[in-house]
Amino acid sequence: MRLARLAVAAMLGVALAPVPPAVAAVVGDVAVSEYDLGDEAVYLPGITGKAELRARVYRPTGFAGRRPLVIFLHGWHSNCYEPKAPAGADAGERVPNASITPNPKVEARRKAEAGLKAGDEPRYWPCPPDSLPLPSYRGYDAPARELASHGYQVVSISANGVNAQDGVSDDAGAQARGELVMAHLDLWRRWSTSGGGPYGKAFVGKVDLGRVGLMGHSRGGEGVVRAGLINLRRGSPYGIKAVQPLAPVNFVRSVIPGVAMNVILPYCDGDASNLQGQHYYDDAASFQDGVSRSTALLMGANHNYFNTEWTPGQSTAPGHGFDDWEGKKEPCGANSSGRLKPLQQQALGAKYISGFFRLELGKEKELLPLFDGSGDVVTARAADRKDLQQSGVTGNLTATSCAGMTCVASDKPDRFPHFAPASLARTTPLPAFTKLGWTGKDGTIRYDVRGDVRRYGVLTFRAAPGVGAGDTDLTVAVVDAQGRTATVPVSTVSKALNQLPGDGEAEVPRTVLRSVQVPLASLKGIDLSNVREVQVRADRVDSGSAFLADMAFARPDVSDARPVNLPGIRVNDLPSMQEGDSGEKTAAFTVSLSRPSSQEVTVDAETFWRDDDRQTIVKSVVRRVTFKPGQTSQRVELAVQGNTRDGWDGRYHLVLTGARHALVDKPLGTGLVIDDDPEPVFTIGTTGEGTEGGTVRFPLRLSAPSDKTWWFEGEFVDGTATLGDDFRSSMAPPDYHNPKYPMDQGEIPPGETTGWLAVPAVADGIHEPDETFQLKVLSTSGATPELPLTLTGTIHNH
Repeated sequence: MRLARLAVAAMLGVALAPVPPAVAAVVGDVAVSEYDLGDEAVYLPGITGKAELRARVYRPTGFAGRRPLVIFLHGWHSNCYEPKAPAGADAGERVPNASITPNPKVEARRKAEAGLKAGDEPRYWPCPPDSLPLPSYRGYDAPARELASHGYQVVSISANGVNAQDGVSDDAGAQARGELVMAHLDLWRRWSTSGGGPYGKAFVGKVDLGRVGLMGHSRGGEGVVRAGLINLRRGSPYGIKAVQPLAPVNFVRSVIPGVAMNVILPYCDGDASNLQGQHYYDDAASFQDGVSRSTALLMGANHNYFNTEWTPGQSTAPGHGFDDWEGKKEPCGANSSGRLKPLQQQALGAKYISGFFRLELGKEKELLPLFDGSGDVVTARAADRKDLQQSGVTGNLTATSCAGMTCVASDKPDRFPHFAPASLARTTPLPAFTKLGWTGKDGTIRYDVRGDVRRYGVLTFRAAPGVGAGDTDLTVAVVDAQGRTATVPVSTVSKALNQLPGDGEAEVPRTVLRSVQVPLASLKGIDLSNVREVQVRADRVDSGSAFLADMAFARPDVSDARPVNLPGIRVNDLPSMQEGDSGEKTAAFTVSLSRPSSQEVTVDAETFWRDDDRQTIVKSVVRRVTFKPGQTSQRVELAVQGNTRDGWDGRYHLVLTGARHALVDKPLGTGLVIDDDPEPVFTIGTTGEGTEGGTVRFPLRLSAPSDKTWWFEGEFVDGTATLGDDFRSSMAPPDYHNPKYPMDQGEIPPGETTGWLAVPAVADGIHEPDETFQLKVLSTSGATPELPLTLTGTIHNH
């Protein structure tokens, strides 16, 4: 039993944690409580230590019978904060989460903001003395109360222990977060059947574990998707019917068959800035599994403000929270007319979070128009649909199939969510879209139908204007067997072909395909019992371009979510191997199927490196792995090239994505190549000079080129020059919230033998003598130079 891993003492007789004074215990028909089984209550795969089991519970009152259960999971944010942080300071770390590759400068800043010196070994969990866990799990009060007031039990769980330790996880903590969700479900199975723990018999017979929904924010989004997959792999012990990733990451392009999904994509997301959650929808385009899927593109919303603990002025932590969008112009700048204020964004989030689970768990069909794609916010794919295939193109129109960034010929992937690669699956093929281009008004693309479509409610597809095309328009024509035609301009039923707002700053304007729906009842004068074809005509504007996808007749309805029974795919981990000085060795991963299948199973596999400089050692592989009926094992071989140049030990992965007719149980296999070459000598110049308004430069040298970045970290000590007034850290730009940020770092890039640490010297306009400061070197990336080492900088007056 998984519960056996819990701390027994914590499981029994734990007092109910009090609700903070700011939150009443009972508000209307919602009772709020918390349980806390300790900071180190559970072991989770993928992290090195234990994590907490802590949550806030929103219990509906006045409702009879077992109530559906919805679990909320927050994302990657500060895990601890200092209650006595000075006013205006950011009390927790402020680290972007959309990239999982460790950044030494970010790590140094994170250490400093956690109260650690550059040379200290970080330990972020449990929180250090004088710090408290940031209660991110309390940040979804609005949607939780809204759901609970309609009869749904909501449990918002804490994941600070995972956040603190996921840097050592191959998958950035996705598996650990999924297991954390399952651990809480295990608790509620016990508490709702036999009772025990902090609640005694209070919830026995009150929770319906056959109707479960999961909402995850940011990295929590990928976590709840992984929880859904874990649940399927274990034979569906819980009835997880609906999953809602909110502003999510999607590092390995996971999909869940047989589970309804709505993905919330904030247009002004400055954290998961490429809206990578779009892949959850796109990668499931071909599924016919009885459930509906949708995305909600929320204009004016950023990443953080859905959670009050991540919002300035609302967070428990003094000075914590920030606007993750860094641009200043329309439509996403903080003062833009289109930006939502925090309370507006939280109310909008509550509307879509509550509405989705009420629709899919409670079958409240009056909420269907919010998620069926009939409006301008949501793009939807109904479970009951007839997909159409392109059958021909005529006139001055081209219709090409394209996938990935080649569709848009841009070096700004954040603007193109459909076409941007995933962080851990950078080259695995993406779903294809139809790219239209036309000159003149006689172009037509045709889709074959030949049948009766009366059982459907709409003709639907996705569309977007081409890159730089501005607003455009097309005509949809439905032709019956007698040649009679009904036509509808797209602009009369949808805004999909209007360019989304933005003038080129940061990640906007974005290209996002949105729903076009033509009600069949509006098609007059044709025989819907015998339709021959659907046409899309480029007859509205003289020239233009657009993207199309998912042409279908559909009947939007509530999902019929049922457990699927598919074999699992996993990839093994490899033992470490020596690099060697020359020649090639072979590293062979085994990709295995949990049981033979009667149909062909495929999965895409590609290599990924934590450090890109190791790609010269382990050769890239991108391939489709195929299991013929009856097969259960395949090898994927990688060539490892030896050399005599210094480099890091190379941690590499084989990533599995896009399984067909199977579930991906373990998407990452890991190997390690040990570098066996001698390190060069790293020399740091101990004196540096510069003038006010310029930089104080300290020279860095290597005795020979290396394949790794050589760096050092240090801490400033004031002399006659004062940090913040006379000089600043190169890691703290002028707009950084802390001008006295005390750490700095210099580096030599791979392949180079020289570099500089350039410390900005502030021009104060005061005539004064030369001033000095020191930088104590606390850690380096190699064995040299010998520490301790102190650098002295001199600032010359103009």
